[in-house]
Amino acid sequence: MDHMEASEIYALAAGGILVILLVYRFISFLFHQRYNGVVSLFFKHVLYPYVCRRFRYFGPISRMQLIIQTVYWSGTLLCNVVKVKGLSEAGLRAGTLSVINLMPLLLANPLGFAADLLGLSLRHFLRLHGTIALMTFLQGAFHLSAILIRKRFSINDPIQFPGLLVRPANVLIFGL
Repeated sequence: MDHMEASEIYALAAGGILVILLVYRFISFLFHQRYNGVVSLFFKHVLYPYVCRRFRYFGPISRMQLIIQTVYWSGTLLCNVVKVKGLSEAGLRAGTLSVINLMPLLLANPLGFAADLLGLSLRHFLRLHGTIALMTFLQGAFHLSAILIRKRFSINDPIQFPGLLVRPANVLIFGL
């Protein structure tokens, strides 16, 4: 294998994060008493302190949430733009990354079970779920825009017509 595509790296990173969360959950279950002091220091200095207070549409953001959101958004942006030669390739990559982001959204049902499995509170899991959903929506919208700019839309095209049906469904789901 000479080189990996950015979408493959992105999928491996997403899977790696999932594995890290599951392993952390398992290790914390086994060694809860032994590392209680280290864990409480981590909670006290990284997880609990807030960077900004509550706003109108979203709750307070802790340092850890800010770090996770920054890494996720910047990593996704990097995977969208690295070694892209044109708009059509950027649109295809955005579509691929959108499908990769869609997988955890579809597999995380019921939400409470997935949150318990990963060792996250339901509130934090819902925030993570919403972030991934927003990224999926934005990448799908960019994919559609890039395709429409590159190619004239035709309702008779067997590939474009299902895409036309999917976009209003995405807008409806995102609105919920």
